[in-house]
Amino acid sequence: MDAGGSGDAGATVAADFYRCKACHAWDGLGNAASYANRTGQSTLKDTRPDVSSVNLRSSTVAHTVQALFDLVVHRPGRTFDAVDNTHPDFSTNLTVGQVWNLVKFMREEWVEPALLYDLEVSGPAMYVDYTVDPPVVMAPTLTYSNVGALGNAANGEVVYTDNCAACHGADGTDLNIEGRSLGQFVREKPNEAWFKAKFGEAGTGMEPGLLSATSDLQDLYAALADETNYPPLP
Repeated sequence: MDAGGSGDAGATVAADFYRCKACHAWDGLGNAASYANRTGQSTLKDTRPDVSSVNLRSSTVAHTVQALFDLVVHRPGRTFDAVDNTHPDFSTNLTVGQVWNLVKFMREEWVEPALLYDLEVSGPAMYVDYTVDPPVVMAPTLTYSNVGALGNAANGEVVYTDNCAACHGADGTDLNIEGRSLGQFVREKPNEAWFKAKFGEAGTGMEPGLLSATSDLQDLYAALADETNYPPLP
């Protein structure tokens, strides 16, 4: 799905909203879940916008598809590269077709986090402690558990062998993914791994549509949750 935008992963413009997930997170829950410990302009990291407090998943089901389209486009929003945290006007950065692709994704393709893993966010909401010099960003702790608990590990082994082993190796350690094996990545970033398994990742040879059924993702997670079979990188 080509969502367009003004930049890429190498964008250097502060607050360049080149990917929706930068503010809304992979799970669409903003700063309430997997991005509860992410920094932004108001928390001493001015190279990225703040994570949104909007629950985009709720917005997706609460609005008509036309209203959702209008929310994504957000006319008139701020200029795209303005350094502030208001929502930009995407009408000049995304085509009508790209926006409808996003609406379709949010309505039909997002996977409910609880189907793949549990997440506990503990501690106070992120804030800056100005009682020390220099100021320090205080963040909650995120604890993932029950990764793949609703899946079948034996079925997941088949899914892995058929779809993943050729590139990642028999135990998931053939490729380095941000310093992690595949199993380690899924266990530590289950909020993100499902998206890449389902929609691919540009520039890596991982094509969209590798896995599409939520049941396959659940089974794959169940298999990769086993650290013995799928260990961290040596």
